[in-house]
Formats: sequence, structure tokens, C-alpha cells
Amino acid sequence: MDFMFYKAGNVKKEYCFRGHPMLGYGSVRSWFVGVMPSRSYKRHGIGYLVEFCEYVNKDPDTLVSERKARMKKDPNTLVEERLLNRWHSELLQRHMPSTAQGKFSKIVAFFNFNYVKLNVPRFPSVTLDQYHGWKRLQKKEVQTMMGFADTYRDKVLLMVGSESGLRVRALEVLELGHLVRFEDGTVEGVPCESIQDLSGALVPVRIQLPQRFYIGNKKEGNYLHLS
Repeated sequence: MDFMFYKAGNVKKEYCFRGHPMLGYGSVRSWFVGVMPSRSYKRHGIGYLVEFCEYVNKDPDTLVSERKARMKKDPNTLVEERLLNRWHSELLQRHMPSTAQGKFSKIVAFFNFNYVKLNVPRFPSVTLDQYHGWKRLQKKEVQTMMGFADTYRDKVLLMVGSESGLRVRALEVLELGHLVRFEDGTVEGVPCESIQDLSGALVPVRIQLPQRFYIGNKKEGNYLHLS
């Protein structure tokens, strides 16, 4: 969570609601315990939740407690859904549809992982021409970034990341032994033990990450290949 703090140790204003750090709210901590997010998800998620809290003029814990109280009286209550839809409509006036959709989905996740699930039958849609999010890097772009890399490790990570689609959290733990030298019928396969093993490996080479990467909502998948 280093991104939230200044060098002096105090929390940055954009990660606070009315001067109170967002991680000081139990509902925000519950959200992150449930979703087990990446660093990027936390950074964007907290920022988007601050925006929504400022829009409705309520802190995260109040949002959750009020919805719980309303759901006890009426399980089909749509108060928060209407607020969220109104906020999304206003976001579209100053953001690209893909950005507005991203902010919308983070707020839905915040409520869902606090066990006060929103009734959202359909998420806002974004057409291909409206999408301005992550896209596959072109060869020239990868080569340009590699030109700024200081070490062979950095260059390899750039190549593996762009070809395999691995998330940052997976790249951080990637080791030679995660590359499958050849298949023996098991899930793990036979891993490489030395750099020389790669000379005899069949291309594309399968990446087999530690077991924890194949459990939960954010699976890296068993069939990521590096060609």
C-alpha cells in the first residue's frame, strides 16, 4: 500500500474521505479481503470509491450499514442502484465509456464483498471503438521498452509479460522452474532446471505457476504459453 503514502508517512489526500484514510474503514478492508486484489486494483478501487462517497456524501461504512438496514425492511430495495446509475450517467459526461464502466464495476464489487449485493441485471456496455483500456502491445512497443531496461531480468519480464499475458503479480514470482521443459501427462509437467533445458523444450513453452494462481476469481490459467 506504499502508493497511498507520502515520504513523510502521511496518507495522500486522494486516498482519504473527509481527511479519514479509506483503509481505516472496516468495509474497505472487508472488500479487499474478499477480492484479494492486485496493487493496481487497490489503487484504482480506493480512488473510485472516494469519488462515489463524495458524490453521495457518505463514508464507506455508512453506505454498507444503511443498505443492510434497508434490505432488512425491503430485500428488493434499489436506492443504491439508482444512486450508482445516476453517478454513472454523470461520469459519461466527462469520461470515456470504458473509464465510467471501470468505476461502476469497482463500486458494485465494494458492495458485493460487504455482503450487501447490488441488484445490477446488466453492466454498462462498451463497444470496441469506445474501449480505451488494456490492449496487446505491438512488437515495436515492446522493443522500445526493452531499450530502457537496465538488466536482462527486466528485458525477459517485458518479453514474457507481453507474450503470455501474465499479470504483474505472476511476473513477480516467475522463475525458470515455472517453464515446462516437456509434458509427462501431469498438470505440472517436467520443469526446466537450467537455462540449457530451454534449448530442448518444445515451442510454445507452457508456464506452470504455483498452485495459488489457479484458485479463486483471478486465475492465471493452465494454458498460458510463451512462444
